[in-house]
Amino acid sequence: MSLPAHIPHDHYDAMYALAERMGQTEFQGRLQLETKLREFHGHDQKKGFWRLEKRVDVYRWVRFCLKCAGLWNRAERNYLNIRVERNEVMIEGLPQAFDGYTILQMTDLHADLHADFPAAVTRAIEPLQYDLLVVTGDFRTCTYGDHTGATQMTVDILKHAKTPIYATL
Repeated sequence: MSLPAHIPHDHYDAMYALAERMGQTEFQGRLQLETKLREFHGHDQKKGFWRLEKRVDVYRWVRFCLKCAGLWNRAERNYLNIRVERNEVMIEGLPQAFDGYTILQMTDLHADLHADFPAAVTRAIEPLQYDLLVVTGDFRTCTYGDHTGATQMTVDILKHAKTPIYATL
């Protein structure tokens, strides 16, 4: 199996493990899609005529509008004020061993939006007691381009986990 040139050599073991888990056909299809998105900078996604990311840096535009409206500081404060919501789920017939089992789910991290985000998340989850950590949704903001920043920020958050971690997009 050959990997695209943009994948760093120190990521090869993880990529081979992912290929084994996904199966060669699915893995190669995913690599081809990601390579195409990388080459076209996301512009060939064909998901509608008004696809904004084809025309403008949406994050920069939103930030500009919030600053002009005098709301940027509030938006930044809200973004870094991580909320923890607790939901108890009752499942009839669940084995007794799972009574009180706690899953911490973090979703749509978009970890690359702000340099202070990993520290804010770490502060929010550090005092929590949980049996399993599940990360779902988007890990990064853009659908194309270099993912290094989002990957590193996600790793910075997850390195403080006290339990097994599972993740899915």
